Amino acid sequence: TGQNRSMNMLLTTHYAYKGKYIADLTVRRDGNTSFGEDKRWGTFPAISFRWNITDEPWMENVKWLSMLSIRPSWGYAGNMVGGYLYLSKYASGESYNGNGSIYPSNIRLNNLQWESHEDWNLGFDFGLFDGMITGDVNMYLTNITKMLMPNRAISSSTGFTSFAYQNLGEMRNSGWEFRIDAHDFVKIGKKFRLSANISFNNN
Repeated sequence: TGQNRSMNMLLTTHYAYKGKYIADLTVRRDGNTSFGEDKRWGTFPAISFRWNITDEPWMENVKWLSMLSIRPSWGYAGNMVGGYLYLSKYASGESYNGNGSIYPSNIRLNNLQWESHEDWNLGFDFGLFDGMITGDVNMYLTNITKMLMPNRAISSSTGFTSFAYQNLGEMRNSGWEFRIDAHDFVKIGKKFRLSANISFNNN
């Protein structure tokens, strides 16, 4: 009951101009037999950009800033479940007058579909004093829709106690991350060097 088959196709393209402006585009097409024929395929695009600001001519005189870039991105991803849940399944029941019997062991989930994750991210990378101090800041927002909720309770009058899964509910998650690293900021001779890093996460 937990088996399934999947297939995916991926289209990706990359563009860079003088190492300053970089763009990546990805389109993923996923199919999975956990869902019915008209819900089986999902399309998940993603795009990201990068602007290396310190490569601009007007930044040449800012000597203490060795690296600064901005990284916005947006994309979709999907989540699935296992098993051929859109099919009717039967199990053997008690015999009657010497004849065997069968009964339905599940509820067909014809309308089950991909859980959808939409992700937004804005990141900054920086380097100071020829890379002695480096770090990054990331702000993110994730919207989850058509959530795949397991064991969704239903009325026992149906002959069952729950749906195996149901697309139900939405969720939003947002937060930020900060990381900073110090490289070789203490040197004693040629062999001893001290580095450190600090990171924060909040959501």
